Amino acid sequence: MISSLKEHRLEIGLVLALAGIQFSIIIKSMTGLTIDLTNVIFFLSLVLIPDYSKLLSGCLPLHGWQMNITLGYNVYVAILAVVSGASMWASGTGTIYTLYTIVFILALMTNTREIDGEFIVAFTWASTGIFSVFLFYLVTDKFTNFGGTIQYLSSGADRLSLSVIAFYYLCSMLLFHTKNYFLQFLKIVFAIVAFYDVMACTRRGLMVALIIIFFYHLWQSASLKISSQMLFRVIGSLLLAILALWIAMRLIPGFGELIENYLDKLTLGVNTYFGNTSSGTDAAASSRNAMISEFPEIFNSGTLFQQLFGHGYAYYWMDVPYLEAFIDLGIFGGIWYLIVQLIIPVRIILRRTDSLSLKYAQYFAIIGITYNIYSGVCYGQYKFVPVVILIYVAFNCLGNHSSTSESNLNFKWSIKPK
Repeated sequence: MISSLKEHRLEIGLVLALAGIQFSIIIKSMTGLTIDLTNVIFFLSLVLIPDYSKLLSGCLPLHGWQMNITLGYNVYVAILAVVSGASMWASGTGTIYTLYTIVFILALMTNTREIDGEFIVAFTWASTGIFSVFLFYLVTDKFTNFGGTIQYLSSGADRLSLSVIAFYYLCSMLLFHTKNYFLQFLKIVFAIVAFYDVMACTRRGLMVALIIIFFYHLWQSASLKISSQMLFRVIGSLLLAILALWIAMRLIPGFGELIENYLDKLTLGVNTYFGNTSSGTDAAASSRNAMISEFPEIFNSGTLFQQLFGHGYAYYWMDVPYLEAFIDLGIFGGIWYLIVQLIIPVRIILRRTDSLSLKYAQYFAIIGITYNIYSGVCYGQYKFVPVVILIYVAFNCLGNHSSTSESNLNFKWSIKPK
């Protein structure tokens, strides 16, 4: 097992880069540690990712224009942040997150090998499943208070960060398949626990992303040959999942009411975001709807120079990164951000494939894209890590692949990786 972990340090490093913040927060809340483990985990991810033979030889293989302009955007943002005197450690906008992204991209670019799809899916499934159970322990106050929702844990951890681990599990679960009956049982148990975590944290934006991923998963599967045996397994799995959820609702106090309330809040939030307040108003979604409505006025109030090049790093927090990029970075930076965060990933996501590693990258990139509609700023590692992994997989894993479905990517690379 140790040798297997050594062989797959790249995959482990990528998972730590994706979920390092959540791992850190949950460990800290479980153990009562006073130190912040996030930086330790992120540093570990950077240690695990590089191909040291290429790094020490000074050879950095090229990875195509998509990776180059993604790296260039983050370097550009880092320069703007330094010029503006932005704080290194400020929550959300600290320059440390952009610096981490730059080093992460460079570390990943030392590699040219294919990602082991089976390993990274299994490792993500197992790690996020276990941490979903830890989160369940925390949100139920050590299994003593069921059916309630949280805003913050006693440790200070907020529901927005905590809930991500459960969504990551549900995302990887779609790709994890096993014939081992015990692991199949765990898959269902972990899924129920993760759904409970989602409801308890009342996180709705990521649920919309998960719904999109689920239908995308069906669309991807439609390209593959569907046998009667596969169809039987799918129907059987759905029936088993429904039965397991029904049993869970009977065993866990307040779970059914928690689900009902969550669905009501999800519907209200989506309707409010799009301006439909006939059935009520959700405060968070209403705030983002107002930001979207005010965007033209805010943008037009700037000078010509500000409209072209922006007001500066982290000038105006809109909580809609696609729009904030045009305020902070102007038309020039805004278009650059759209290319990196929308056009490039969508171009890859819209390709059907039977490559497990590409599917994994596509699913997590969808989460990253949806973040841009309702959460955060146009900087930082959690916006870019999924996109960078997607670009890496599409280039290095598919460049030498002979599968017909994968060759449809039609990337025109000027230089092949060494």
